[in-house]
Amino acid sequence: MPTAANAYFGWSQPAHRPDCKRPAWEVDSRPDYSAWRPRNEGCDHSCPNEGCEHGNEYECLTVRLVCRSCDLVRRFRGESYELAPTTTAATGYGTPPRKVGALWLYAGPPLLYDGTEPDEYLCAPERVDRLEPEHVVGSIGRHEGQRGGVSWKGAALPEIITPRYTPRPYLTYTVVSGDVRFRSVKAAANWVQAQVEAAGDAAAPVAAAAQSSPRPPSQGA
Repeated sequence: MPTAANAYFGWSQPAHRPDCKRPAWEVDSRPDYSAWRPRNEGCDHSCPNEGCEHGNEYECLTVRLVCRSCDLVRRFRGESYELAPTTTAATGYGTPPRKVGALWLYAGPPLLYDGTEPDEYLCAPERVDRLEPEHVVGSIGRHEGQRGGVSWKGAALPEIITPRYTPRPYLTYTVVSGDVRFRSVKAAANWVQAQVEAAGDAAAPVAAAAQSSPRPPSQGA
């Protein structure tokens, strides 16, 4: 199931040379409908499944990136690809964030492909060019009742989890609204902001005490 975290986290832009003065990629793609597997990639491929498309002759797509400034070329080649166009509204990523109260809301994909409302928003205190897990302070999720009524739930104060088997991190939240539902995205965003402010107020005395406590003498004193 597509999520807002999948839309924003774990992606990276191909790097240019360090001395590149005008970094910009020229992107081209070329399909090959009758590519042959080289001998040095192993023995002949055989499969009892008549519908298997992963044989010695296969379809592939090559994507070529060229930078005219630093003369760097990158090629990406894969056998499984999809050329169906989509939109920023369908993926979530690429839509401009919304300012709601004190937070910026970054939209995730809708629950259904042809949906009009994002199923989830990631909340950040600032607007950034590329949203990363460390920018997020909470999330807002859509909830649809048995009679079709739409409400919203909130979560705040995330912890970043990065599994060993994938570079794509995800977030777990220490505070959730639970059974409390909000009638609007704005109300849910206000709840998230309140949790962030409460956590900051609770941490302020601890930080002040740590700064005011006397430091132990150094070993050379």
